[in-house]
Amino acid sequence: MRIAIPSHRRAQTLQNKTLAMLKENGIDASLVDVFISDETDSQAYAEIPCNKIVTGSSNVVEKFNFIHFHYPVGEKVVVIEDDIEELVFGYGENVKTKFTKLTSLIDKGFENIPFGGIWGVVPHHNAFFMKNRVTDDLKLVVAHLFGYVSTRDPRLAVTQIGKSDYERTILYYILFGRTVRMDMVGVKTRSYEAAGGMQSDLDGMARFAKEKHAVRYLTQKYPHLCKKNAKKSETSKFDEITLLRNSYSPKKLQEAQRIIDAKIGHTTVW
Repeated sequence: MRIAIPSHRRAQTLQNKTLAMLKENGIDASLVDVFISDETDSQAYAEIPCNKIVTGSSNVVEKFNFIHFHYPVGEKVVVIEDDIEELVFGYGENVKTKFTKLTSLIDKGFENIPFGGIWGVVPHHNAFFMKNRVTDDLKLVVAHLFGYVSTRDPRLAVTQIGKSDYERTILYYILFGRTVRMDMVGVKTRSYEAAGGMQSDLDGMARFAKEKHAVRYLTQKYPHLCKKNAKKSETSKFDEITLLRNSYSPKKLQEAQRIIDAKIGHTTVW
């Protein structure tokens, strides 16, 4: 198993947050690969006691896809962002607590995808909206922390800078017919506010445009699996989408996708 951390211009943040969290959870640094952007990053990350891999890109799509194609087929991979302050356990009326059993969470995640797929955690740390359950229907597997068994399948490569985690979730769902999520564990992070990161080269208007384009692209290409979340878009900085309930088999999902792609003039991979 490998822990993959994509990072860009955040050496100190990585040390203080994600690596500190991993150490607290008993994860050995020898298991960790940090995917950095360039030689400038190489110098900044020199003191970090993990394996560093230069990707040649700070673009979120290219870096995540680099990780996707990097590992041999069959390797268990856990991707974690570089600014995770802590993991949180909780559900319903239960008071949330710091979660320090990441190894057991990882084991449980891979136990639930024995034949392929993707597993993750909830995209927040609000215990009121967390549940003591493991689900396998179409729910967002957020980029903060997720695991998969490497396939190097090009159909699972993401294309959108905005909403890439939604796109990844949809692609895995079409291929495997399920996405696994541990709804009792969340992450504490400041994705939109923290300095640096793979989105740091985009100014506010560029980021807004990328998010808007991604929502338009995903809702056009996968209208049976997602739609624009008009209510949430009113309160969020960016356009938002919501995933739709779906219980079709992978075969039917792929058949439907071929029909949709032909209708909208997209080259299909299914």
